Amino acid sequence: MARKVKCRSCNKLIDINNAYKIKRISSTGKTKQNLYYCNKTEYDKIENEKEYYKKTQYLTDEIFGYPICNNSRNRMLSDLNKVYEYEVIYECISFYKNEIINLLEIKNIEEEYPRLCYMFAIIKGNIRDFSINNKPNQNINEEVEEVFQDFEEIKPTRVNKARKSLKDRLRG
Repeated sequence: MARKVKCRSCNKLIDINNAYKIKRISSTGKTKQNLYYCNKTEYDKIENEKEYYKKTQYLTDEIFGYPICNNSRNRMLSDLNKVYEYEVIYECISFYKNEIINLLEIKNIEEEYPRLCYMFAIIKGNIRDFSINNKPNQNINEEVEEVFQDFEEIKPTRVNKARKSLKDRLRG
């Protein structure tokens, strides 16, 4: 019977023979540690999320013009991550980057924390619409185009009715 290990992502117990193993060396270079995942796609997904998290941090630093020292940014990002993936958050921030910069200049907020709150209020207000409008709906778009090809173009007709005054309406 093979030994059971815990997946780093989902905490599921799996056989060591079936697990995807990564060897990690500590920053000092002295200790080696094996990390186990259910499969390679799960590992790749986690690594992709880490990469977009770092990109998002760098993008917020770029918006502010200096490295943000306040840990509130990371907390606000993790709150958004409960609903959206870091990739969507990053794409939303990069899409609205110029607008955020302009609005921060207009508001002229000097302290870092209120600027962060204002920036994330803008992001929270726009991310839902951004995620809905920018989903890859290639198949849906093709189906909609096929449906509309069957219909003839309907031209609206204008009906000219004389407007009646309130006095005329009451008379009947």
